[in-house]
This record gives sequence, structure tokens and C-alpha cells, in this order.
Amino acid sequence: MRDEVVRAAKSLPDIQIVPQTRRGGQKERSLVLCVADCHYGAEWTIRGLREEVLNAYSPEIFEARMADLLGQVRAILDREQLNHVTLLLCGDALDGMLRSSQLMRLRWGVVESCMRYAEYMARWVSALSLYADVDVYGVDGNHSEIRPLGSRRGEFENENLEKIILWHMAARLRNISAVRVDEQAAKRKLVKVQGYSILLSHDTETRALEEAAKQAMLLYNERIDFMICGHKHRERELISGYTDSGNAVILRVPSICGMDDYAQRLGYGGQPGALALVIEAGYGRRCSYPICLGGETDGG
Repeated sequence: MRDEVVRAAKSLPDIQIVPQTRRGGQKERSLVLCVADCHYGAEWTIRGLREEVLNAYSPEIFEARMADLLGQVRAILDREQLNHVTLLLCGDALDGMLRSSQLMRLRWGVVESCMRYAEYMARWVSALSLYADVDVYGVDGNHSEIRPLGSRRGEFENENLEKIILWHMAARLRNISAVRVDEQAAKRKLVKVQGYSILLSHDTETRALEEAAKQAMLLYNERIDFMICGHKHRERELISGYTDSGNAVILRVPSICGMDDYAQRLGYGGQPGALALVIEAGYGRRCSYPICLGGETDGG
């Protein structure tokens, strides 16, 4: 399947970018950009007690939010004088079909949604590469898991469409020297940025988030400075343990899609957004940028 994905991607015309003169950046600092829970292909409208629109979502709104995100990231790069971005894709790129009720909100089938999203993100990363070198990493999500033949969660844990997304992105961006895509998606991934260790996970299994980083450090015998995850569609930060480089920080990333009907029924949700961190060698996290998206639904 991977060979077919790569062959199909290579048959497409190359993504063309116009080289631009880069500003002089600081090599000892990087921007870590965290994007989670795009749930691409889904459409919904969530209303409040007075029928006002709390959140609307569709493929077009996804693209509008990603365009907004690109503009905000460019502004951060200018403000911080950075020329390197580590892009962390925190899972659930697609909405999937975990429940039959989801069929009513999907515009396309899961496979078509997968390929449309992968092509869009390849072009989005190519646009970002005009302003900075970009390293891309991703992990599996639960909604992008394939559950064939009536199987349940985890029975085919390696059958996950996030893998196809990264294969396609890597093939499409192969000729852009400013971009490097890690082609291997997994449940968890260790990423090094400016000498600091980031454990990336979608995080569907952890029940006590406070203990997650310490458990991972014991399990893998690896120092973990940051654990970054998605899944809950809302941001959160916790301190969990201490390393020789400082606190072990757990960061839960907000979602691109925002609140859906499932989160509304459970009584929680968060505004659409993303998270960016400035990481400096020998210092760690210099600052955080909580990025708010979703202005296209303002005013109900």
C-alpha cells in the first residue's frame, strides 16, 4: 500500500514554490508548532441555548482556519526572528467512522478525505517553508484507525490512515529542500528540538495525565522534557516530575475543529486553536503562543 501511495503521489505535478529571501534567524531557537484534531471531512453546527452558533465546521472552515494559522505563525516567526519550525501533528487528522452516527456528518468517504487532507497539508507545509525550514512529525489518532470486519478498537492497531497521510506528504514534498517529513507514524514518537526531548502522542489511553510523563520516563528510560498530546479538543498544562533540564511539562493541545456534538453532550469543549512554543538551546521553553482560530463563526 505504501508503494502505491508513493507512486500515485509521484505522478502528480510537483508543488511549485517561489523562493524568497530569508531573514537571518537564530539557529539556537526553534518554533514548535502543535496541530491537533483536524477531523477533516466532517461538517457540523453546534448551537447554544439561544440557537446562537457556538461552533461551525466544514472542509471550507478547516481551510480558512489553516490559512489563519499560517498567517499567525508567519507573524510569530517575524517577531521572534526564527527560521526553523518543528511541526507536530498530534493525531485525529480525519473524522473517521467510529460510530454509525458519523456517517451523517461526513462529506466524503474516509479514503477520499484522507487523500484530500494529505494533499492540502503538503501544500500548506510548502507555503510555510517559504518562511522557515520545516520538520514534520505525526502520530496515530483514534478516529483515523481502520476497524475492518466489525473489529474493535486496537484489534488492528497498526492500520491507521495517519500513516498514509505522512507517506503522501513525504512523497509530495520530496523536492523541497527546506522540508523534512518523518514518514513513520506511531502511537508515540520521541522528537528532539534544540537538545530537548518531546514525547508526542495523541493520548487516548492515559487516564491520569499528571502521571503520564513520569510513567513514560520509567518505561522508556528516557528523559522527557515535554509531553505533547491532543484528543480532548481543549488546552491544558501540567507539571509532572523534574529532569536535569527543568520541569517535565505535559501540554494538551486545542483542536482545529473545536467543539463537536459529542463534546457538547459530555458538557465540555474548547475554542478552535493551536499551540506554538519557542524552544531555545540551553534554556528550554522561552515562551508559548496560544493561537486562537475560529473567527469565521463569530456573530452566530
